[in-house]
Amino acid sequence: MKVLIINSVVGNGSTGRIVAGLYGYLRSKGEDVRVAYGMGEVSKVPAEYTLKINNRRGYLFHNFMASLTDRAGFFSTVQTWRLVRYIKDFEPDVICLHQIHGYWINIRVLFRFLKQYNCPVLWTTHDCWSFTGHCAHFDLLGCSRWKEGCGSCPGRKSYPASWYVDNSALNYRQKKKLFLALGNRLKMVPISDWIRGLLLESFLKDNVAERIHNGIDLNVFRPVCADDLIPRYHLEGQKIVLGVALPWSGYKGLPDIIKLRQFLPADYLIVLIGMAEWQIEGLPEGILGITRTSDPEELVKWYSLANVFVNATYSDTYPTVNMEALSCGTPVVTYNTGGSPESVTPDTGMVVPRGDVEALANGIRRFCEDESGEAGRRAYEYSREHFANERCFEQYYRLMWESI
Repeated sequence: MKVLIINSVVGNGSTGRIVAGLYGYLRSKGEDVRVAYGMGEVSKVPAEYTLKINNRRGYLFHNFMASLTDRAGFFSTVQTWRLVRYIKDFEPDVICLHQIHGYWINIRVLFRFLKQYNCPVLWTTHDCWSFTGHCAHFDLLGCSRWKEGCGSCPGRKSYPASWYVDNSALNYRQKKKLFLALGNRLKMVPISDWIRGLLLESFLKDNVAERIHNGIDLNVFRPVCADDLIPRYHLEGQKIVLGVALPWSGYKGLPDIIKLRQFLPADYLIVLIGMAEWQIEGLPEGILGITRTSDPEELVKWYSLANVFVNATYSDTYPTVNMEALSCGTPVVTYNTGGSPESVTPDTGMVVPRGDVEALANGIRRFCEDESGEAGRRAYEYSREHFANERCFEQYYRLMWESI
């Protein structure tokens, strides 16, 4: 079987790591696999098996034009024709799409070609962009215009930002026409039950396949000794409440995390990883900000050291950070947002109403004051049963063979 995977990045970020892992799994099964990607540097996949579609100049031009016209996804024409020629040369039996928004590909060129190229297309749905006229996430806005055709977009100035024009209704109509033209050869693969429910209310409702939760590398994310962090950051005698995001913003719950500080005892230290330098400078006492770490082992140490992981997200499909924390034996307290609760059980964490900072604090205190460590042990055991990458990739592999 010849497989082409298409994503914005390879090896970096949550979708990039999934793509690299899927590539490795399929190669181990003896399949012929190629990866086409949009931007950045490739990692974890040999360069000779990849095609870089766009460059920084092309990205900036697409971004600029989208900001003027609200037509993100309808530029990068020349770059997308390079991809079309690559597909013609490679002749894949199945094409796996992941994240195709982000100012690097022209969906009109791609999907008109895919209509003519007779092979199944599996599209992993990491967010809502495929069935809206503008946004990748509308949960924070409470918008339901995507059910009827968009227009008068309340999120026009959010990613992918348009500063002057609202073309969300036009985008919606053209996306619907382009995507549905593939008929039953297009299968949408949601990564959470939450996003699957939304897909079933969208114009793609007849193309929805099984839900496949993302996985993580359990050889990387596991409990480790993190004693060296204690003297380095002066953590003696403190309970560690950990949060990880990139970037930290309102939709990741940063204002709520700062407010959370006043609900916790003085010996509770909130540690936020992935912050910008300017954000760190403005943090109140009792919150330690750390910039993004490029060392996975360093991040694993923080997960392992923490008494509890907090996820105050206001918009998320199926956050990887929850799985990473649980796999390191750390219970999770999260808002009831999107697919975030789907990785947490009553034995391994707590789900609280979105925006209820006091309930968030109560959940944190519950796990920090539990000296038995039972929740952490159950989190570790649960992760071994449910979060392994191989479990996720096996489902994709089976779906590919069923589709061709």
